Amino acid sequence: MTTTYQYTVSNNIRLSDESRNKSDEFNQIADNLPNNSIFTQCGGDYKGGEINGYTNKENLLTKERALTHLQDGGNVGIVLGKWIDGVTYVLFDVEETDILPADIESIIESHAVLTFDSPHLGRNRLVQIDSQETYDLLRSLSQGESVNWFRDGEKDDLEIITKGHAMIPPSSIDHTTCSDEKGGCSGEGEDRYILQSVNPTAEPIDYDTVDRLGELLDLTPSEESEPERPTETDIDVPSPIPKINPKKEFADNVPSVSHTFDDRIEYMKFGDWDGQEQFIQLWNGNFESVSGSNKQGRGECKLANYIGFFFGRNEDMIRFIMSTLPFETHYQKYPRHRKNLLNFTKNVNWCYCEGVDFERKLSVATNIWGNDTTTVNELAEQTEISKRQVRNALDILESEDLIRRNKVGRKRYILNDGVTQGYVMELEKICEKYEEKGDMNEQTNNSNVEKVKI
Repeated sequence: MTTTYQYTVSNNIRLSDESRNKSDEFNQIADNLPNNSIFTQCGGDYKGGEINGYTNKENLLTKERALTHLQDGGNVGIVLGKWIDGVTYVLFDVEETDILPADIESIIESHAVLTFDSPHLGRNRLVQIDSQETYDLLRSLSQGESVNWFRDGEKDDLEIITKGHAMIPPSSIDHTTCSDEKGGCSGEGEDRYILQSVNPTAEPIDYDTVDRLGELLDLTPSEESEPERPTETDIDVPSPIPKINPKKEFADNVPSVSHTFDDRIEYMKFGDWDGQEQFIQLWNGNFESVSGSNKQGRGECKLANYIGFFFGRNEDMIRFIMSTLPFETHYQKYPRHRKNLLNFTKNVNWCYCEGVDFERKLSVATNIWGNDTTTVNELAEQTEISKRQVRNALDILESEDLIRRNKVGRKRYILNDGVTQGYVMELEKICEKYEEKGDMNEQTNNSNVEKVKI
C-alpha cells in the first residue's frame, strides 16, 4: 500500500522579487546554514570549479570568502557528500517544476533546507542527511539508476546527487556552456538560479525515510551490499506496519454488529459524530487545533486514540491505519514516538460499536458489576435483552478490558475484571445526557466519541 504524505513548510523564509539582491540573497542562505567552510568556488558563467580540486576540503570557502567571490563576479555552490562537523548534504535535482508525484514531493520538500529553481526551469532541493548509514543507502539507491517515469519520454526526471557540489543562488550560467544533455536549452543567453525558500528548521532525512522514498521511486540498492539499517537497541517497539489482513482482523477482533472494515473506515472518516471535524484535520496532517509545542506528536497521539476508539483498542488495527495516513508521520519515522503513541492508546477507556446504545450497555454492565462470574443466559434474563444484544455489549466491554470470557467444559462464563461502580456511574451520566437532549436514538451513532481526549 502506498502512503501519501502531505506537508506544508511553515518556517520557510520566502523572498520577494524586489529583494533579490545578490549579496542579500546569498546571506539569506548562508545565515541559515552551519557557519563552516561548505561553499565551492566556481567560474563566472559556468557550473564547474574555478580551480582544480574545488570540492576538496582545503579549497572550500567560508561564508565571507564565498560572498567576496560572488561580489567579484564568480559563482558559488555547496559541497555534497562530505561530512563537515557532522553535517552533509545531497541534492534532489528535479528537471521540471511540478512534475513530482505528491507523495514523493511532500517527503523531499519536508526535508529541504533550500528550495531553488535552476536556469533550465527545474526545481532543486538541498537536503541534510542524518547519518552515514542513511547517506550510504541514498548513494546506493542513486547510483546507476535514474528516475524517468514522471513524464512521457525517456529523459531523466529526477537526479539524486550525492557527490560533488550543487550550484546555488544567486549564481548564474551562460547557456553556451551547457552540455547537449539539456534538451530544452537554447544554447543562448544567461540565466541564474532563483531562491524559492529557506527552511532552517527542516529535519535531516533519516534511514527509514530514504528507504520509503526508494520504494516510492522504484529504486533499489546497487549491486553493492545494502547498508545495515541503524537500530535502537534500547527500544522494544513494533514495526510501523503489522503483518495482518485488516479485514480479517476487524471481523475477528473488533466489536461490530453490521459494519465491515470498509464501513467502519467510512463512518470514522465521514460519519456524523462528535469530534469528527477535528479528526479529519488530524487525519490530513493539520495540527493547528492541538496545544503545546510538539503539535504533531500530540496530534498523532490524539488521532491514534480516535482510531483505537473505533477499532476496539486493537493495537494491530491502530498500527495498520496509522501506516496509511496521507502525510509523513512521526509514528513511522521515530521508534520512541511510536512506542509512546501505542502505549498512550491503552488509556482510551471507551470503544465504539454501531447498533449498541448506552442503555443496553448500561443494563449489561450493571448486572456484571458486583458479580465475579456470570453467563450470557443470566444476563439476558436479568436485563430482558436478547442474547445477541448481550453478546454485542460484551464485545465492547471485552475490548475495553473490563471483562474476560472463559470456558469450563461446555459452559461459557463472563469474568468481571473492571466493571466498577465508577464505570457504571459514568454510563448513567451519558444516558442522562442523551435523555435530557431528547435524542436517545443518537446514542448508537455517537457512542460517546467525545470521551476520546488527550
